[in-house]
Amino acid sequence: LAAPGTRTRNADAYQEEPVPPLLTFGVIADIQYAPIGDGFSYGGVPRYYRHALSTAKHAAEHFQEHKVPLVINLGDIIDGKCQEVVADADTSQQREERNCNPGRNAVLEVIDALSAYSHGDILHTYGNHELYNLDREEMGSLLQIPFVREPCGDLVGYRSHSVPEAGIKFVVLDSYDITIEGRCEQTSAKRKQAEELLAKHNPNYPENENSPEGMDGLQSRYVGFNG
Repeated sequence: LAAPGTRTRNADAYQEEPVPPLLTFGVIADIQYAPIGDGFSYGGVPRYYRHALSTAKHAAEHFQEHKVPLVINLGDIIDGKCQEVVADADTSQQREERNCNPGRNAVLEVIDALSAYSHGDILHTYGNHELYNLDREEMGSLLQIPFVREPCGDLVGYRSHSVPEAGIKFVVLDSYDITIEGRCEQTSAKRKQAEELLAKHNPNYPENENSPEGMDGLQSRYVGFNG
């Protein structure tokens, strides 16, 4: 984030004088780590699930080297395929060891990789892949997301983060406020709202709620895995 440049006039033209930025911060997104072998995403894109851990550490080391005062993680720190770890275990003992929620263990591994950055705070957000592995209470505890319970009973994760020395405030929206992901089918008012939106805008719902087939432009956002 930079302050507006200052223009000075010389004999030939206006020139921009360099102005130091108000704030420099790091951004990381879609790490999507899973302790499984290479494969493909649900959309068929080649994925290197284990290698994502070293990539995250490399990014953290880069931010530390440049002493950025803040890092923002835009979500999907792990992949939904973490839940395949138990199914892929070789022995019954391995299955038992991994049955304590491999998604939680994967989050802890990524947090450890990101600990290479210690110069400032890491502001975590979340996406659908966290919700495939964790409920919001556990996610909030692991990633320091201050979920609050609304009068309807559902947890939401709106918040702000100020950087006083730069005079900047980040406002973090909860893009999975109105969603079917991680919301109770029987009791969640927000899930009911999401179901009504899907029924109205997605012709494939409920049989194939994640398919955008037959939908164009912005309408294609009305799929089950979105918020």
